[in-house]
Amino acid sequence: MADPLETPAPLVEEPYLSNDPPPWAARGLASIILLLFAVAALASVIVHVPETVTAAFVLEPIRGTDPVRAFKDGIVTDLRTSEASTLSAGEVMFVIASPPIGDRAAEWESLKAQLAGTDARVANTQARHESEQKARIEEEAAQRARLASLDRTIQKNTEELALAGQLAQRQKKIYEEGISSWMDLARLQLEINRLEVEAEQAKADRENTRRTIERLQHENKAKESEFQESARSLQEDTAKARIRTAILEKELAQTGNQLTVAAPCAGSVLKLYIQSVGATVREGDLLADVDCAGEKLQAELSLPQDGIALVRQGQPVKLLYDAFPYQRYGVRMATISWVSPAGVAEKSGNMFRAFADLKDETVLVRGQKRPVAAGMGGRARIIVGRRSLVSYAFEPLRQLKESLTGAPNK
Repeated sequence: MADPLETPAPLVEEPYLSNDPPPWAARGLASIILLLFAVAALASVIVHVPETVTAAFVLEPIRGTDPVRAFKDGIVTDLRTSEASTLSAGEVMFVIASPPIGDRAAEWESLKAQLAGTDARVANTQARHESEQKARIEEEAAQRARLASLDRTIQKNTEELALAGQLAQRQKKIYEEGISSWMDLARLQLEINRLEVEAEQAKADRENTRRTIERLQHENKAKESEFQESARSLQEDTAKARIRTAILEKELAQTGNQLTVAAPCAGSVLKLYIQSVGATVREGDLLADVDCAGEKLQAELSLPQDGIALVRQGQPVKLLYDAFPYQRYGVRMATISWVSPAGVAEKSGNMFRAFADLKDETVLVRGQKRPVAAGMGGRARIIVGRRSLVSYAFEPLRQLKESLTGAPNK
């Protein structure tokens, strides 16, 4: 029997749940962790992910925008276009009052008047040359006829002298025999002297006629050369005037001292640098930028220096447009077509340029295809290759190794 005065022993409360998991649960959790680690290790070796280089891009026409510039100094008197307006090829955009253009217009009019009288000058020169040539030919023909006549006269005088000489010999015999008188012999001798004088005169005339013919021939050659030189000089002056006129007509479309500046192509005005009438412009000043319609676009990329070594021609590019967020409209693809061999200086530092050909120039927006436009930009991701996940884990180790590497021994 227990003592009623004895203090009872305290009761120990058993826990509702045990703190130690059952053995099967610990073994299962360890197995799951080991399996996940094995799967992760295997995936890091087997799974390869795309390696990309990110760069900013902007769309530009392949041929670029066409700048419209002032040809000469002057003052803008008429502005016939505005920003975002559509132009046709050759449409007048600006009218500029320019004193140099007035001088050129006067020169152009003078050259036109000169060319208008060129045909008449050529015809008159040709007619005068033909008339002079005909007169020289007729004179030469007359001299040749006279030369032929003198040849016949000399031949006749020669024959007469021979006959007179025979008669004089016979007359002398008769005179010596006393049959004829001295007067008959003297008359015959006088006739012979006259014939000899006529023959000498005819020979002298023939020689003068020959020299005259030679002189006429030389004069004909000289006149012909002079005419050819004159015609050549006239043709040269005419050709120069025509070339100058063509240059003025091609360079300027003017009335008075007004210079009209026309659109170089059909397209849209991207930007106007002259916004009002009365602005003073200098030769070569930029007036406007025109985007020619139908120009094929390309993406111009600004590559960072840490990615230039990996970018090559032919690599695919993902274009993420700011105007068309890729989360809603997807990405558009392109292909690298050119990579700059040297960097260019920009505000953010030296950058390398690259061009990419677009594979799709439209974006589907609410069931409608919307074309991309010059000036749109965003981010470009160039796929330069594929890497395993484990290679990324070793990068800190390689970085540590390069940091601890000392200088090479000399």
